[in-house]
Amino acid sequence: MPKPYQRTRTKKRRLVKLPSGSGSTTYYKKPRAKTSRCSQCGRVIFGVSTQGSSDLSRIPLSKKRPQRMFGGQLCHVCVQQLLKSATRGTIST
Repeated sequence: MPKPYQRTRTKKRRLVKLPSGSGSTTYYKKPRAKTSRCSQCGRVIFGVSTQGSSDLSRIPLSKKRPQRMFGGQLCHVCVQQLLKSATRGTIST
């Protein structure tokens, strides 16, 4: 009997023969991680890792997101606009 979280047809399955030759078992593929998007405009944020959670725990924080202001939350265009408006005095920070 599969585990409750595996009882959905949206998971990709693969039948694998057992080494003994007595039968086969089902392997469930992990879903791909979605790309990170900007919270203001919705563009894809480049430089953010899209690996699974088990792979993300093995890499350092500097490889997970860009090293700039609002890295991982805003895209480069929105950060640029935010900096311009802040230096011109049109927005209070």
